[in-house]
Amino acid sequence: AVMNGAKDRSPLLVSENVTGFTGAALEDATDRLKDRSVSVTSLDADDDLVTWAKGLGLTEIATAYVPVGPMADRLATLKPKLDTAGIRLVQIRRDYDSRAWPNATAGFFKFKAKIPQLIKELERAKAA
Repeated sequence: AVMNGAKDRSPLLVSENVTGFTGAALEDATDRLKDRSVSVTSLDADDDLVTWAKGLGLTEIATAYVPVGPMADRLATLKPKLDTAGIRLVQIRRDYDSRAWPNATAGFFKFKAKIPQLIKELERAKAA
């Protein structure tokens, strides 16, 4: 399933450029999945996710790790609803994100200086 969270970016009206870009990105992702014969459902409301998951008999939903922002807020709201329905929400964080984020505390240029070392660490981890 894909869930469009563009409307949650502001308590005010969200720009058509933002909603259009987000919609196009999700449509592209959906098309790519369909090209791999993956069935995709588009969801909008929180309760739709619970209904959708229960209808499929799911006991777990996996998503990319979302640390901050409107989608993190939405997932935090969804988690207790999913828990009540007996559906576990699992956020997956990639190894390179786990290694990079502690260095992303003071702007891009300080982070940029750490990139060569991060790449070396990731290459070592991949080779191991």
